[in-house]
Amino acid sequence: MKSVKEDFLELSKMKALFQQLTDQQAEKEALRQRMIRFEEAHTNFFTSSRHKRN
Repeated sequence: MKSVKEDFLELSKMKALFQQLTDQQAEKEALRQRMIRFEEAHTNFFTSSRHKRN
């Protein structure tokens, strides 16, 4: 049978892993948002530069 100390250490490890996954998900979402903004800026730049030539 596991001791309370072992259970506590296992729980602490699980919490740390969960926090890492949460942090990675936040980083992934921030990167996704940056990519969307970049694509929009890129599209707007080329759309506006085409209008200026016409």
